[in-house]
Amino acid sequence: MRIWDSFIPIQTAVTNFTSSAIPTGDNGNVAVGVTITGADVVGTLSLQAAFTQDFARPFLIQTATAVTASADTLINLTDINYPYVRVVWVYTSGTGNLTVDVSIRQQILNRGG
Repeated sequence: MRIWDSFIPIQTAVTNFTSSAIPTGDNGNVAVGVTITGADVVGTLSLQAAFTQDFARPFLIQTATAVTASADTLINLTDINYPYVRVVWVYTSGTGNLTVDVSIRQQILNRGG
C-alpha cells in the first residue's frame, strides 16, 4: 500500500486547479480524499484518468461532485486499469483551501487452492 498524506498539502480553492499525475501503476484500488476549508466555497470536484502521464487523452472516471461549503470528500475507485489519475477542481465562488490525500492498494486476488 502506498499512502500520500497531503499529496497536495494546501492549495488555494479560489482558482481552477488540476493536480499532477498520481501513479497508480498496476494497483487496482485508489482512494482520494479531498478536504476543502473556507467560507462558502463553491465548485466542482472530479477525477480523470489516463494511459500516459502527460494526460494527452484524459478520461473522466468520477463525475463532477458539487461542493457548496467546506467539506471532506472521499472517492474510492476499485478495479481501475488506468496507470494515472488526477484531481480536477473547478472554482465557482467563495474563499478557502483544499488538501488532497491519496491511498493506493494492490488488489488481492484469491486464486483458490
